[in-house]
Amino acid sequence: MQLGKINHLTIQRFAPPGAYLVDAQENEILLPNKYLEPDWKEGTEVEVFVMKDSSDRMVAVKETPYILLGDFAFLEVVEINPYGAFVDWGLDKDLFVPFAEQRHALQIGEKYLFTLMYDYDTDRLFASMKVKKMLVPCQDKSLEGQEVSIFIGDDSKLGRNVIVENRYEGLIYKNHVTKMLTEGETMTGFVASVREDGKLDITLEIINDSRYDAA
Repeated sequence: MQLGKINHLTIQRFAPPGAYLVDAQENEILLPNKYLEPDWKEGTEVEVFVMKDSSDRMVAVKETPYILLGDFAFLEVVEINPYGAFVDWGLDKDLFVPFAEQRHALQIGEKYLFTLMYDYDTDRLFASMKVKKMLVPCQDKSLEGQEVSIFIGDDSKLGRNVIVENRYEGLIYKNHVTKMLTEGETMTGFVASVREDGKLDITLEIINDSRYDAA
């Protein structure tokens, strides 16, 4: 089972606190009573999100957070303290953002772009604003003209920043923004060009011409 991801686990046994689930390696985790359904029995496979509770224990929940491990989302800051900040990710326990993972000072009530990461040293999940370290340069010229999934980021001087296929950095130039774009939205785009620096030029329309004028 993996922290920060949706896991398919099997009910091994029931106990007063809830159901104990296991993975293929017989690792065990608690799914609290409030998530149990009447028709479940031992051997039932369930889909759960795995996280740590306020006591730092592994626990399964049925809610799906706004962001999964390795993904990106705009999340609202709900608390700032001497250790960092906390953002709302759709679960009872808010998500921690260490100061070292903040690109600038945060304001409570504002939304910023984050990625969900895992700290191997502490065995904990955390949010980071340093999303570019999760992205890799694209070297695949065969993507040009192809339909891709794009995550809509923030505005830049040249246009709208996007994350392509959850792994590449992309840009929609201002004169190619042909519809209303909402931060955090996932939609379909097309790769107009794979640049020498590994970034992608994206258009929202099907490309009929192999030439692409970004001017």
